[in-house]
Amino acid sequence: MTKTVNNHQINIYLQKYLIQTICNHINKKNEKNKLYSLDDIKKDFNVKETKFILTLALVCKSWFNCLSNNLVVSKDFHGLAFNEKETEYSILKKDNILTLKLIQYENDDDFQFRLKNKINQLKNLERIVVCRYFSQKELIRTEQTFNLDFLNKVFKSSPMSPPTSHQQSQSPTLPNNINQSIKIDLHISLYCNIFGFPNIPYATNCQFKVNKLKIDSCCDDQSSFSIMDYIKYFNPNKLSIVPSPSHHSHSNQDPHFKYKKLVDYTPGSNVFSFLEQLSISKVSLQDVLSIKEIYYILKSLPNLQSLSFQMCQNSMIHKFTENELSKQRPLFSWEKPDFYFYFERVRDMLINHKNLFSLSIGTGCKNKCCKELKQSNTETSKFAETFSQMISSNNSIKSLSLLNFNNNREIIDNISAFKNIPIKTIK
Repeated sequence: MTKTVNNHQINIYLQKYLIQTICNHINKKNEKNKLYSLDDIKKDFNVKETKFILTLALVCKSWFNCLSNNLVVSKDFHGLAFNEKETEYSILKKDNILTLKLIQYENDDDFQFRLKNKINQLKNLERIVVCRYFSQKELIRTEQTFNLDFLNKVFKSSPMSPPTSHQQSQSPTLPNNINQSIKIDLHISLYCNIFGFPNIPYATNCQFKVNKLKIDSCCDDQSSFSIMDYIKYFNPNKLSIVPSPSHHSHSNQDPHFKYKKLVDYTPGSNVFSFLEQLSISKVSLQDVLSIKEIYYILKSLPNLQSLSFQMCQNSMIHKFTENELSKQRPLFSWEKPDFYFYFERVRDMLINHKNLFSLSIGTGCKNKCCKELKQSNTETSKFAETFSQMISSNNSIKSLSLLNFNNNREIIDNISAFKNIPIKTIK
């Protein structure tokens, strides 16, 4: 009898674990920002997801409660009851929502008032993700605008203007200011189409603190300048740049942000980069960086706490070996800095960095020719020794990811021998 009871308890535990795993997958999927998609596919997927959740919830009360307690992401308040009283049969509960994702929003006062009122009813809300969503058709044929007044009016700390009579009939009391502990993330797409590149309307300054700014863009010359304007305006704590193919360009070149434009070449200026004036502490770049670009990032953000990027191992080893012979030769004033000039400075900055606690480096390559470069074991070993030494000598790094470094295990082994921290090697 005891064995039967134990098996029953194990079965219940496994069922709850599977339901929680499914909920975690749904939450992560809804948190992720897909900035453009085909409308028909998106609507069809949402319908299937809703039916799937409902099917699970109707199996038994235990499954219903497990789903309700673990679905913590709401998109545009869908599935939440505000006007009518929330019942025990509501799958999504206001008190369980931790993340609110806003895709559909308007600029009229009535909408802003209702939105602020609803947000204040989500008592345990931790994060609001505001997305600028585009359909594929809009990306190509519609002028892109970003209604910053909407964001400023809803999230700024000062009180909103009194509601209209219509608003008062819906809610007799003014909504309080949004809890300042709620983190606000912005996920926006910046694409150039026949109307040009969307610029920020500088009517007002940003009235709220941005936790994370994620920019998905074609990253050509024009957009790189505009992206910097967005970074300056929002001054986020975390910055993520995702280069994506242009929807109007016929160029075969891979999208790549022009990191050189971060550097301030103003004559007589003591500022290396405008980033020095901002409060960015975490940077994630889904892009392959050269040694010079890594130098720009580290030099521009001396107080950086977390950095994630990709590099081409083959190209790095080739250039390292090529410049190894000339590293003792002084650099003359008329010469351009070479690979080793930047490599040495990156090495020194990484070794002596006091604030960097998280570093993630992936391997990737956008040039087919780099994949054809063949290095001898001696060349690879010398680079691995130097590269691993500059990471293992740093005392502030507590979290390290070396993704897809399986072809050069010597780097991972060298770091592990001198630095007692776990190294993540796969996503």
